[in-house]
Amino acid sequence: MSNYKTLKEMGINNPQEIVRYTCHIHNNVDHLRIIYERKPGSLLPVTRRYQFGRASKMVVTDGGTNQYETIHEISPFLQRAMQELDQIIAEKKKPENTKQQILEEITRLEDDLQAQVRSLKELVEKL
Repeated sequence: MSNYKTLKEMGINNPQEIVRYTCHIHNNVDHLRIIYERKPGSLLPVTRRYQFGRASKMVVTDGGTNQYETIHEISPFLQRAMQELDQIIAEKKKPENTKQQILEEITRLEDDLQAQVRSLKELVEKL
């Protein structure tokens, strides 16, 4: 997964487990929350949160009166991370991935059904 260098720098080692993310701003700090789909029994967290400060910049709002205004720009690092997250999520929405997920779900359902049938047969044998 070397395609996701920014996420790797953030300490994300399993980008394939990311299912979605949210980002909002509070007090000139961007809060990024990444949600994972972990395997059953995993001790890794389902969500992780990151904070990114915004850079302050003075810009002229009225050249005639020399009025300035402070604006806060999003971190370039956060922008790159969000682009990589968008790539990951877009990959998961491709039709071939959806087809594969449906086939995997069918296989899981078949396995569960076979296990239940075996269990019921064992109960009948005990009667």
